[in-house]
This record gives sequence, structure tokens and C-alpha cells, in this order.
Amino acid sequence: MRLISLTLHGFKSFPERTVIRFNEGVTAIVGPNGSGKSNITDAIRWVMGEQSVRTLRGDKMEDVIFSGTNNRKAMSMAEVTILIDNSDGGLGVDFAEVAVTRRLYRSGESEFFINQRGCRLKDIHALFMDTGLGRDSYSIIGQGRVEEILSPRSEDRRKIFEEAAGIQKYKVRHQEACRKLEATDQNLLRVKDILVEIEKTYPSLESQSKMAATYLTLYDELQTIDIALLLKQIEADAKAKEQTAEDRAQLEAELALKQQGQEQLQQDLLDSQTQLASGSELLKSSRQHLQALQQQLTEQQQEEARLKERMVLLQQRFAEQGASAEDLEEELQNLVRQKESCLRQFAAVEAEYQTIAAQRQAEIEQLQQLKARQTELYAEISRLSQTEASLKQQTEQLQQNRRERSGAQQQMLLQQESLQGEQSRLEQQLTEADQLRSRQLSLLSGLEEKSRQQQQQQDALKQNLKDCQSHLQSIKEQRDLCLATMRQQTFKVDTLRNLEANLTGYNETVRQILRRGRQIPGLSSQIRGTLSSLLETEPAYDLAIETALGASMQNIVVQTEAAASDLISILKNERLGRATFLPVNSITARNLSPQEQQRLKPYTSKGVVGVAADLVRSTADIKPIVQNLLGRIIIVDTLPHAIDIARALGHSLRLVTLEGDVMNPGGSMTGGYHRGKSSGLLSRSRDIKQLEAQLNGLHQQQNTLDGKLSQADAEVKQVQADLDKLQGGYALLQQQQAAEQARLQAIETQCEELNQRKRQKSDQAGQLALSLGQLDLAEQADINQDQTLQQKLIDIKAKLDQADTALRQHNEKQLNCRDQVALMESRFSRMEERFRSQKNEVTRLEQEYNKQKNQLAQACQQQQHMELSVANLQENLENLAQIIRQRQAEQEEAKAGLQQAELRQQELQAQRDQLYVQQNQLSDDAAGLANQLQAIQHEAERLAQRLDLNRNRLWEDYELTSGLVSLWPAAAGDDNILRSRLTKLRAELKKLGPVNLQAIDDYQQLCRRRAFMQQQYEDIQSARSALNQVIEQLLEAMRTQFTQKLEQIRGYFQESFTELFGGGQADIVPEDGKDILEGGIDIRVSPPGKRLQNMLLLSGGERTLAAIALLFAILKLRPTPFYVLDEIEAALDESNVFRFTAYIKKYREQSQFILVTHRKGTMEAAETIYGVAMQERGVSKILSLQMQE
Repeated sequence: MRLISLTLHGFKSFPERTVIRFNEGVTAIVGPNGSGKSNITDAIRWVMGEQSVRTLRGDKMEDVIFSGTNNRKAMSMAEVTILIDNSDGGLGVDFAEVAVTRRLYRSGESEFFINQRGCRLKDIHALFMDTGLGRDSYSIIGQGRVEEILSPRSEDRRKIFEEAAGIQKYKVRHQEACRKLEATDQNLLRVKDILVEIEKTYPSLESQSKMAATYLTLYDELQTIDIALLLKQIEADAKAKEQTAEDRAQLEAELALKQQGQEQLQQDLLDSQTQLASGSELLKSSRQHLQALQQQLTEQQQEEARLKERMVLLQQRFAEQGASAEDLEEELQNLVRQKESCLRQFAAVEAEYQTIAAQRQAEIEQLQQLKARQTELYAEISRLSQTEASLKQQTEQLQQNRRERSGAQQQMLLQQESLQGEQSRLEQQLTEADQLRSRQLSLLSGLEEKSRQQQQQQDALKQNLKDCQSHLQSIKEQRDLCLATMRQQTFKVDTLRNLEANLTGYNETVRQILRRGRQIPGLSSQIRGTLSSLLETEPAYDLAIETALGASMQNIVVQTEAAASDLISILKNERLGRATFLPVNSITARNLSPQEQQRLKPYTSKGVVGVAADLVRSTADIKPIVQNLLGRIIIVDTLPHAIDIARALGHSLRLVTLEGDVMNPGGSMTGGYHRGKSSGLLSRSRDIKQLEAQLNGLHQQQNTLDGKLSQADAEVKQVQADLDKLQGGYALLQQQQAAEQARLQAIETQCEELNQRKRQKSDQAGQLALSLGQLDLAEQADINQDQTLQQKLIDIKAKLDQADTALRQHNEKQLNCRDQVALMESRFSRMEERFRSQKNEVTRLEQEYNKQKNQLAQACQQQQHMELSVANLQENLENLAQIIRQRQAEQEEAKAGLQQAELRQQELQAQRDQLYVQQNQLSDDAAGLANQLQAIQHEAERLAQRLDLNRNRLWEDYELTSGLVSLWPAAAGDDNILRSRLTKLRAELKKLGPVNLQAIDDYQQLCRRRAFMQQQYEDIQSARSALNQVIEQLLEAMRTQFTQKLEQIRGYFQESFTELFGGGQADIVPEDGKDILEGGIDIRVSPPGKRLQNMLLLSGGERTLAAIALLFAILKLRPTPFYVLDEIEAALDESNVFRFTAYIKKYREQSQFILVTHRKGTMEAAETIYGVAMQERGVSKILSLQMQE
């Protein structure tokens, strides 16, 4: 077995992947100080499982990762792989080669591999165990080992020999046994102290226990008598309550008759009021109809005047439009004549143009080579010239349009100024009229609002009177029901709280250990409670979750395993029984595997309610406990579905139905009839919270009902007084309202006339403003267009100049034909310009002709439209006159109907007053009966409260419910005698003074604890004797083995010393008179020619060589497949280095040596040399050299 190679990547100063291969024999690793050669030794230590950061020359384990340089980033991972030849099977595995890899990330995470398969550090230690390469081996020796041998402290030297002798494991076991013996002595002392304390407490607790027994006897008799007296009082109060109920029923019947009479009168009043309201509505409607007719008549008369005025205006515009059409017709004829003249001129120019063009073509054919360039230039000049002419024409047209628009705008501004003056005057008059109308409207609106409010108040107060009386009775009934419900809910809450406080439903062991544990200060904070008290779920899942948990509901949740251990100790010591504890810090979650979740998916809509753990609510810290107990249990709706799902899953999971039936893994089934829906342990806390919330709501409801009851009684009286007051002022308000309405009508007529005139002026002003706005928009558009055209003209002229320049340059090149071509081009250009100009003029005249023709058509169309409008207006005027006559007739009819409605309204008011008198009489009678009924109700409430108080006492003092009362035996004797005996018993109990009822249980527990501690004392004494015997056996084994191994090292040391020094003597001598395991060890040597003396008295080089000889002796005792020696010869002189290397050469056939050195003599002994250099600061590089080379 030998070392084949070492691979480093990111380890210390080796950031790049570096492979070092080791041959048989001696391999030297050399380099200057600080080059990183010792990092190779550290890498071998590290990959073989070294965990000491100090040994690896660091402060923390992450220091082995390359930390970066100025030019390189720090690495996030260090990895070292060592490859070992295992052809001889020395490592105990079936591989010819074994690769061990260790990887460390900067996050602190480590990975270990053996032949690329993940493993643990423990596995690597096991691989090298008993091979000479283990953690305690001497396969890697550094300068530190030499320094330990040379240390003046005897303890350091002894450590070397103890490690070599292999007694460290015995020494560790001896130290552990001594610690156990010391702990046993401490436990024995504590048990003695506890027994002393128990003996002190025993007499007092025995006396208290006897007193508590006497107290319980007296209290049982007192309880029997007190319960009997309470039952008799409850029976008497119940009979009185029944009589009160009969009296109440009789009064309620009489009150109901009175209320029926009131309701009938109230109905009559409502009918009367309805008729009055209908009459009022009729009066209001008649008045509104009359006003509407008057308003319509006025509006139609104003419309008639407006239509006549519009008729006159249209006739004027029709005449003006006719004159405009004649002017357009004349202009159109002039344009026709101009167009014909221009066309004749265009034909002559076109003929001349054709002649010149033919001549030009003949000249151009002579200059065929220049044709393309000349054509391009002339085309550009022609296009630009045409564009320039068009732009100039557009500019002149814009200027003409602006001059015409300016004149029209001045005339419109004058008209606008005149209209503004007239509008201002009308506005002032209208403002004054509006202010007068607003004041009148405000006054009339106030009167109408007051009238409406008074009428509404009367209606509301009458309705409110009836509502308050019925509401009063309703509130009383609601209050009685609320009180009864509160008593029932209070009883339920108290019962559940007592069950929770007494831990009812849990077994005795759970109750006892929870009480004991919460009495211990340090332990109470560690107890979370029972599992069922820490979980919540929906009511529908209670039975299923309780069935799924089973006995686990009574498990006790604690914070740590130590707390659970302490509680289990209490159970054992006090013999309280057995319980299960769930430590939060140690229990892990159990979930469904992905395959199981996938197989469950098809049944999510076919019976599966969910995973039990997902249906339970709990705090986050106990979620792992919930997942552990319920994470692999499925809740299903019915048993048939559970059977199907279990069969599909191969009966691998536990399934629980909502009714509590269970399908167990393997196929067994559990089910049947449940006496109760559930045990209630899981839902108890939820029920208490719900009942408390309901009680709070009931208390709030009672307070609200009491307030409403007082408020309703006061409202009845207040409503009647307000109603009488309102009716007196209502008639006077109606008269004032009619007078003000007439004044408002006159003011509105004046306002309407002013508004009509204002609208006319506004229409005219709006038309002028619109026209002015259109002129402004057109002016701005022309200005913008003119600017655009001017800019285009500038651009065109620039482009023309550029084109002319290019043409001149081209013509200069054609010197031979310059005169003829220039003449023809000049004539052609002038003729072409005339042709374009004439053509543009024809186009302009055609456009102007089309424009004038369109304007003439529009004028004719407008004239026709005006004729039609005049005819329509005439027809509208005739229709409007007929409507005005019809409205005047309707107005007379409306006035007659209004007078008849007013007479009917007065008759209805008289009938209503008579009904109010009858209603007041019935109200007084009903109030008297209500007072009597209220007194009886108060008596019934007093009896009910006393009944509740006595029943609550039965439960609070004796935990007796109404169902258990009938089973309680009746006390014999007269009530007075029983009360006398009750008083005497209370006196005797008081005479006993404070009694510790817990003393009975405490006394029994103390007796059990006394016996337990005595047994503990005896057990500890036996354990102490056994430990002393073990310690003696270990010491004897250590002495024997240390003596044998030390004797072997003495022989090897003499041999290695003689070989290294070329003679002399050496010995290892234990200190006389002391135990060999504790005394010092001297190393005595005698180099050739010197006397035998202590090794520490030699010179520095000799002392180091002697230490190396001792190390080689230890290596002979514990040989290894290969050795890594890290600069152990650094302190030797050259002659001693020669001896050292000679010794290495002698044994290189037997073992493989890897020497980390910087000594030349050592290098000469190596077959292979690896050089370590830092070409880049902080980064080591490897250079290899075969000595054969």
C-alpha cells in the first residue's frame, strides 16, 4: 500500500487544480520559506480527517480555502483528493485504488467521498483505522513532534510515549470512570441531604394529614345540610314564580284588549290622516296645475312674439342673399371670358414651344455623352422654377384674402361693441329682478319647507306613538329572553372552565404530573400542556382528529428532552404512573412522499377531505409534532370511500372517516357506534371562547335593550305634546304662504320678459363672436401658411442657385460646343418658362371659375332654404295662436276645482280632532295596566335571579347540576334544626383554622418518596463500589501495556541511535520511586566518544538528531505504509543531514518517504523532486524533476 497522488484545488495557496504524483522510494518537496510547501503536508493531514484547526495552522477551518490576492478573487470551496494503491488490500475494501476526497465550502458545509461516493468523516476515520494511517499515527511528522521530544517539560515527553504505547484509549476510559465516580459521590451526598430533609418534614406532615381528614368529615356533613336547604329554597321559589306567571298572563290579556282598542282608533286616525293627506295633495296638485297653466300660457305668448321677430329677420336675409347671387353670376361670366383668352394664348405658346423643343433635340443629339447629366440639371431647375412660381402665386392670394378679412372684422367689432352695451343694461335690470325674485323664493321656500316639515312631523309623531308602544312590549320580551339565555350560557361556560381547570377527561397520571411539574419553578416554563389543549380544528373534524390521535391527545408537550426526562423522573420517584412526552426540540415531521401524494390526487374530489395535519391549527413551533403524528393520516368523508382509497393505495396509509371509522395500514378496520360525538378534549377551548363571545354579546344586548326601554317610554309622552303644538300653527302658516305665492308670480313674469330680451342679444353676440373667432382662426392659418411659403421660397431659391452653379460647371467642360448649345438652351429655357407660366395661369383661372361656381350654387341653396323656413314659421304661428286659446279655457276650469278641494279639507280636519280625544282616554287605561304588569315582571325577575343564584351555588360550591339534584338524598329534620346544625358545623370548621387539604396526598407521596430515596442510597453505594473496581482494572492494564511498549521502544531507540550516530549508546529510563504512569521519563544518550548523559544536555544538532532517532524508533513500533516528514531535519548541520539521508535511503525499499525540506543534502537522497514556487504573490506553483533526468 502506497501513496499514488495528491490533488489540490482551492486549498490554501493552491487556487488552481494541482496534481502531485508520488513514486516509490523518496520524494522531496522543496522550496524557499513562504512558498507554500508545508501546505502540501497540511493538505494530506486534512484529507485524511484532521479536525484540529491549530494542527492545520489556522484560526478557523475556513482558513484552508484560498483567500484571494490582489489579482485573483477568493474561492468559495477547497478540495483535496488523495489516491492510495490498495492492491494488497490493506485498507480493507475491494478496490485496487482508493480515492479519498474532502471538500469544504465557505458557508461551512463539508462533503466527504470515497471513490466518488458520498460518505461521512466517521467513515474516513474507519477506513484508515488499524492501517498505521489513523488519527493517532506517526505517518505525518512535523517539527512540532521534534519540539515535543526536546521539551524540558516531562509531561510533553510522556505524551509522546503514551501515544506510541497506545494507552490513550485506556487513559480516556480511566478519566471517564473517575468523573463518573465523582458524580456518584455527589449524587450520594444529595440523596443523604434529601433523606435528612424528609425525616424533618415527616412528623409535621403526618399531623397535618390527620387534621385534613377531620376537616373533610365535617365538611361532608355541612355540604349535605347546605344542599338540602338550598333545594328546599329552590322549590319554594319555583312555585312562587309559577304563580307570578299566571298573574302576569291575566294582566297581559287585559292589556292586549286595551291595545286592540288603541290599534283600532289608531287605524281610524290613520284613515283620517290619509284622507287629509290626500286632500292636501289634491289642493297642492290643483295649485300646481293652475300655476303650470299660467306659466305655459306666458311661455307660449312669448314664443309667438319670438317667432314673429324671426320671420322679419329671415325675410331681410332672403333679400340680401338674392342680391349676392346676382353679383356672383356676373363675376362668373368675367372668369369665363378670361379663361377663353388665356387658352388661346396657351395654344400659341405651346406651338412655338414645340418648334424650339425640336431644334433643341437636334442639338442635344450631337452631345450624346453629356445627355444624362444635362437632363438631370434641367429637370431640377424646371421643377424648382415651377414650384417657385406656384409659391409666389399662393402668397399673393393669401395677401388678398387677409385684406378682405380685415375689413369684415372691423365691421363686426363695431356691431359687437354696440351689443355689449345693450347686454350690460339688460344684465343690470335682470340682476335686480333676480335678486327680488330670489328673496321672494327664499321666503316662500321657507314657508313651504316649514309647512312640509310640520306636516311630516305630525305624520311621523302619530306613527311614532304607535310604534313606540308596540316597540316597548317587544323590548320587554327580548330582554326576558336575553336574561334567560345569559343564565344558560353562564352555566355552560362555568361548567367547561371547571372541566378545563380540573383536567377532567385526562387520565390521573397526566393530571398529577401537570400539577407537579407546574409547581417546580425551573420546570413549569418548559411545560406547554397536553397536545389536545394546543390544537384547534373545525367542529366537523373533531371526531376524525380525535380518532386519528387516539391516546396521543393526552401526550404532554414540553420544550426540550431534558424537561421530558425530569418529568419522567418525577413519575418514577413518586410512582405516579406512566405518560408520553413530546419534546419540541427533537421531534421531526413525517410527511407523505411525493409518490403517495401523486397517488392521492385522483381522490381529492372523491372522498379525500385532506391530510389530518393540514386540518389542524397550531403554533409554528409545534408544527413538527403535528406533522409527526398526523402527517401520514388521511381524513376521508365516508367509510365506503375509505375502503376504495385504501385498496387503491395498497393499504399503506392510515385513513380515518369523519364518523371515526379507521382503515389501518395492512387492511384492518376499526369502527362502530360512538356514545358521544367526540370526547370534547379537542373542542373544549374552542367552545369556551365561543360561549364567552356569546355572553359578551348578550351583555351588550341587555344594556342596549334597557336603554331602548327608557327611551321609548319618554318618546311616547314627548310625541303627544309636540303633535298638539304643531297643529295650532299649521293653519296660520297656510294663509301666509298663499299671499307670498301671488307676489312671486308677478316678479317671475317681469324676470321672464327680461330674460327673453337677454337671450335675443346673447344670440346676436354669440353669432358675432363665432364669426370673429372664425376670422381669427382663418387669419392665423393664413399667417402660418404665409410663413411656410416664404421659407419654402427661400429654400427653392437656394436650390436653384445650386443647380445653376452645377450647370455652369458642366457647360465649361464642353468648350467645343459652348456657343451653340448655350444659345439653344437659353431659347428653350425662356420658352419653357413662358409655357409653364401660361399653363399655370390657365390652371388658376379654372380653379377660380370652379370656386365662384360653387359659391353661386351655395347661395341658391341658401335662398331655397330661407323660403322653406319662412313658410314653416308662418305655420307655427298659426298653431301657437290656437294653443293659447285652449290654455286660457283650461285655466278657468282649474280655478273652480281648487275651491271645492279646500271645502272638503276643512271637514276632514274636524273628524280627526274627535278621534284624538278617544285615543287619549284609551292610552291612560293601557298605561295603568302596563304599570301593574311591570311590577309583576320585577317580582318574577327577582325570583328568577334568586333561583339562578341558588342553582349557581349548587354548581360552584358542590358541582351539582339540575340533573343530579334529584339524585341527592334529602336531609331529615326541621329546617330550623338543620340551619342550627349548619351554623355549628361552620363554627367547628372555623375553629380548626387553616387546613392543608393537600397534606393527605403530600403525606402519601412523602412516604413513597422516603422509601424510594432509601433504595436510591443503596443503589448508589453499589455503583460506587463497581466504579472503584473498574478504575483499578484500567490502571493495571495501562501499567502493563505501557511497560511492554516502552521496553520495545528502548530497543528500537538503541538501534536507530547507533545507526544515525555511527555508534554510541542510548536508553529510556523511567523516574525511580514513582508510579510508571505518573513519573517522569528521561532520555539518556551517549554519542561516540562522550559519556552517557541526558539528551537535553547535547548540542543543538546532536539533540535534534537524537530526537529524530527516537521518532524512527517509534515508527518501527508503529509502522505505516508511507511517511510524510515536514522539515524535521531543519536544525541539523550538513554532516548530520548526511546521516539522516543515509538512514532514509536504507529503509526506502520498505516504506515510501515524502520529505518536505529546503536542505540540499536531503534533496540528494530523493528520486523525485517537486519544487514549490510563488511566481505570483500568494499563489503556489509545482515544478517536478526526476533525478534520472
